[in-house]
This record gives sequence, structure tokens and C-alpha cells, in this order.
Amino acid sequence: MDFCFIHKYLKNINIDYKEFNLQVINNYLNFITNNFFDKSVIILSVGLPCLDDEYFIKGILNGHINYLENQDINLLEKDLLSCKVLPDIYKRTEITLHFNKILEEEIIKTKKTNIKYLDITSFTYDCNLKRIKDEYFTRNDHHNFYRNEHFNKIIDEYLLKSVF
Repeated sequence: MDFCFIHKYLKNINIDYKEFNLQVINNYLNFITNNFFDKSVIILSVGLPCLDDEYFIKGILNGHINYLENQDINLLEKDLLSCKVLPDIYKRTEITLHFNKILEEEIIKTKKTNIKYLDITSFTYDCNLKRIKDEYFTRNDHHNFYRNEHFNKIIDEYLLKSVF
């Protein structure tokens, strides 16, 4: 969410993240239902942001961006640095939590028995802090390998219990 949403935000700081999320989810589910109608699909929740506000711009510019939306990294850096207000960790967390909630709801609405939602995110959320738990809050690296260790276990347990 940090990467894709921020591109749209930089073009329009008044963007409604709820509309953005729904559009992304609808496009995603359309792709899945059109291309994997005869396959079992498990859609994982999106991980919470783990870059703090101080390292957010540097994290966005870490080199992966060259492949995202054909963005020129120099122009992106200029846009990021000139943006007066970037979403902070709390807003980015709110956007991600909303995305996951709507993703699950929209998957249920499809009534496609071959498409399932799996939450692999909520265990990392701290309700008191209103952001990712400290032990998963890398702050300066969006690669959060520590939480990834838990994902395999969650997925394996889900697959053992699931019947498609």
C-alpha cells in the first residue's frame, strides 16, 4: 500500500483512500475471477507499513521503485521532497487496515468458493499504538523478515484445515 498509494497521493493529496482501495480490490478480484476461475486461490492480507516517518521517503526510493508504474526515480524523489504532508505511519496503517477489511468483504461478496481470504496481518497490529507492534516495526526497512517467519506457519495451518 505504501508504494502504490503514494504515487496516487502525490498526484492528488485529497485522494480518498477508501475509493482507491475499493478500485484496487475490484481490479484485483476481476483479474483473479477471470483468470483463475478453475483454480483454488488464497488471497493474503496486506502487511502493515513498517517504515517510520523519518525513513519513509528513503524507503520509497530504495531502488524497487524503478519497476513500479514506470516511475522516474528522480522525479519521484522531487515529488516526495516537495510534498508538504505525507501520510504518517498511523494514516498508512489506517489505509492498510481498511484495505484488508474491504478485501475480505469483497472476496465474500463474490460468492466464489474457490477464492479464500487469509489474514496474516492482524497479529502484527498493536491496538494501543495504532500501528505495527514494536517487534515488527523495522522503521528503516520495508522488508520485514521477522514477521515473515510467522507467515509460513499461519499459511501451513490454514492449508491443513482448509477444504476447497
